Amino acid sequence: MAIDLSKMSPEDFFSLRLEDAIQMALANSRIMRDLGGTVLRTPNAVNTVNDPAAVFTDPRFGEEAALSEFDATLSASAFFENNDRRLNNRFFGDQGIFQQDLHNYGNALTKRSATGAQFIARKSSVYDSNNQLSNAIGRTSWEEIVESEVRQPLMQGAGTRFNRIAGPGAKPGQINGVLIARVRTDISLAEFSRAVRDLVADVENAYWDLYYAYRDLGARSMLAILHC
Repeated sequence: MAIDLSKMSPEDFFSLRLEDAIQMALANSRIMRDLGGTVLRTPNAVNTVNDPAAVFTDPRFGEEAALSEFDATLSASAFFENNDRRLNNRFFGDQGIFQQDLHNYGNALTKRSATGAQFIARKSSVYDSNNQLSNAIGRTSWEEIVESEVRQPLMQGAGTRFNRIAGPGAKPGQINGVLIARVRTDISLAEFSRAVRDLVADVENAYWDLYYAYRDLGARSMLAILHC
């Protein structure tokens, strides 16, 4: 783009302090660019203001993902069967002809603690409608089953230290506990702070380079006028 020399007069200049230039850069630079054109060379290595939040909320390795391993989970299931069978036994069904509608409904609430223990509360409902002649209360019946379960690892996976560092049920090479995820967030914050420092340094260097360029231009203009 050609420079319009007619607009390069002192009347079109305005005074800008270094503090104001740094403030404008920090307020408007969502991407921490540098003067060497890193955005074009290696865009994946460029820091942005969203990096710490992106690391914190990463669905695989972030702190939120690590903490979600300890959230209570609710599961539900439903299974349906329709049986129509001819059996070689007169005691099943009606003279060996067995017809049945069978429904199984299940609900479970699971919670894992920091020590590695797993608490489960489970309820099952079974609906059975069949033509068994020996039924005592008619063709249709309901059965309700309530269970509670506690599982506590005694060796691998036990203890708050293991579960906070490696994570519940961690295997070698798949460590992603809360403390490890927090370290990733701290690293991202440190890299962001370094990027802000570099941005301020680049702005300050560019400010003084521009200041020198204006002074040099003024001196050359004065020399040109004296020679004339």
